[in-house]
Amino acid sequence: MLNSISEEVVNFSIEGASRVYTLQRSEDKRTHIVQFDSSNHQTVCSCHKFETLGWLCCHILRVFNTDLRFHSIPMEFVLSRWMKTTKYGLGFDDYFQQKKNTLSSSTTARLNRLTKKSFAVMSMGAVDDVTENIVNRHLDLARAEIISYQGDSSVTVDAITCTQEDIQVGALVN
Repeated sequence: MLNSISEEVVNFSIEGASRVYTLQRSEDKRTHIVQFDSSNHQTVCSCHKFETLGWLCCHILRVFNTDLRFHSIPMEFVLSRWMKTTKYGLGFDDYFQQKKNTLSSSTTARLNRLTKKSFAVMSMGAVDDVTENIVNRHLDLARAEIISYQGDSSVTVDAITCTQEDIQVGALVN
């Protein structure tokens, strides 16, 4: 909540039932866009913390607290995983499973999921040279398969040879 104090509304517009706020932090001049739909209280911020992590960001809190004069957080933003009764209802994994359909089109959400998973694998791979080679081999395989899927004719998944950066994954496997 204290971070929201340093956010200033530098621009405001109304588009039908939607209010669009541009916020800027004075120290680093980064801007964030918060869009609030007054008809259903749907609020989206350009940082996407609520959509990806389920956390209300300081940008939304700033708009709620000072500009919209909300005295409490609307129930739409109180996720069941933050309640005392979480063990009886939806938990963290169930929440993300429900959100998966709406978030599957979000590049930010996909990148977030992949980053979490890859960081865990990279941490295991950094232990020694053998585990590093295992991780590198599989990353090269994944890269080659993705490039092939995206239609690059210089990569074939059967041979698993990528000519773009002269990565020869086939040699690493043997």
